[in-house]
Amino acid sequence: MSIVSERTPLVNTDTNVRRTMASQVDWKSVASILIFLTVMFESAAYYSFAGNLVSSLMGNLKWDLGSATMTLLVSAGVMYSFGLLTGWISDAFLGRFKVIAAGFITYIIGYIYFVCVIFIPCSSGFLCINSSNGSPDCVISVYIAVVLISLGAGTVETNIIAFGADMVS
Repeated sequence: MSIVSERTPLVNTDTNVRRTMASQVDWKSVASILIFLTVMFESAAYYSFAGNLVSSLMGNLKWDLGSATMTLLVSAGVMYSFGLLTGWISDAFLGRFKVIAAGFITYIIGYIYFVCVIFIPCSSGFLCINSSNGSPDCVISVYIAVVLISLGAGTVETNIIAFGADMVS
């Protein structure tokens, strides 16, 4: 064993030393940290969406407080209801990885669609209905986006913890 001093090089070029260092990595700890970070960032994404949903509906789409709050409640209901269903589907039929991947894809599609609904002016065309004052009201589009996001969130939150436990054990 060599003595470490100021003259010892910091980067060792000996391949045997690099192999022993790579074999000492505790991959279960790395997997646990990555799963924890995934859960943390996914929860932050959904709850920041839920926190900003009412203000974006009231500000950009000029909804009243009751309608915007009802949309938030529908989002929470769909998330927790479909979480139970997708947990059963992953255990009984498809497997956790496929269901989590489908949940993340649904999540991303929902977010992209929601941003398009909020920031692109709605015309009286596709998925928009005219309200009593004649202005277009994209209720159907907003609810489609909210259901997609909630379905993805429920799917991921239900299955990712069990998937992580399977990977670590």
